[in-house]
Amino acid sequence: MEKLFLEKFSEVCGSHGITGCLCADQQGLCVAANGDLTNKNTAEITRLYHLACTLDPNSGDKPKVLLEHGSEFCCWRINFSRPIKMHWTWQ
Repeated sequence: MEKLFLEKFSEVCGSHGITGCLCADQQGLCVAANGDLTNKNTAEITRLYHLACTLDPNSGDKPKVLLEHGSEFCCWRINFSRPIKMHWTWQ
């Protein structure tokens, strides 16, 4: 399972325009980080994601969160098969 996870993580990190990638568990602990995103960002990003989930808790769908700052964007979503979140940024 770890090998499959690392392969998928590397695939996302290597995608065109991705400047950083971060995976965290449900408690906000960093599982993997690359590029502009570091384990220092993990807790804050996880808190924002959980807050977004409270906006419409009865929808059954997990949100995709998109933040914009200047000309940079940050998007994240949850992986439904495992309790690990994949976060990425691009320009």
